[in-house]
Amino acid sequence: MTLRAYLRIFRERWRLVALATLLGVALAILITELMPKTYEASVQVFVTSNTNDNTTSQYDPVAAAQNQVGTFASLIGAPAIVDGVKKDLHLSLSDSQIRAKLSA
Repeated sequence: MTLRAYLRIFRERWRLVALATLLGVALAILITELMPKTYEASVQVFVTSNTNDNTTSQYDPVAAAQNQVGTFASLIGAPAIVDGVKKDLHLSLSDSQIRAKLSA
């Protein structure tokens, strides 16, 4: 088929093409409105400390950094974090329901 043949077919069937396009857009809008809103964020934290070259003195900062990482992860369920999420996202969920949806 040539380009002219395609243009002729399009001219003859433009209403069908327009209808299919409008139905597709309407369906996409409907699906978007019916789906529940989901928010997701991710972050990576790099914890380090200043140490000298002595290997025996390097253990303490490394252990402290490992403890800090665990502490950072446990903060996700803190009341200040849960309240902030609830306020920022205008959620009507209870604190325990929000905590169940948060992970670190």
